[in-house]
Amino acid sequence: MFEHLLSNKIGPHKITVSECEILVNLTEQPRGRMRMRDLAVATGQTPSRLSHQVSRMEKDGLVWRDNARGILDSAGRDKRAIYPSITDFGREVLERTIPSYEEAVRQMFISFVSAETLSNYDDLFGALSEHLRRSLS
Repeated sequence: MFEHLLSNKIGPHKITVSECEILVNLTEQPRGRMRMRDLAVATGQTPSRLSHQVSRMEKDGLVWRDNARGILDSAGRDKRAIYPSITDFGREVLERTIPSYEEAVRQMFISFVSAETLSNYDDLFGALSEHLRRSLS
């Protein structure tokens, strides 16, 4: 139900919920990029599905792929990886989309809940999120 409402809210911006989630994760990184494996974990997608999604987003100009070659880890091993990076156009699309995304979240989860209850949930979900990040790393 929530994804349907969210899709309806952001649909006019010509972006999917999955694309929005990927772009949000990328913008939260200092250089606007993430290792593909880490992005898959953050978005809950399989690496294969994410690879296809990022390919479509690259064709649409929302992201570009940086193939990091020759980067060595602490043991001197080559850490070849693909880093999707958000483009300026991707940032523009996300900036236009976020208000609709936030409105959908407010409608479904926040508008009917007291400030005290929200604070308790914020604490709970913050702790849960941190626990899951540590468990998945």
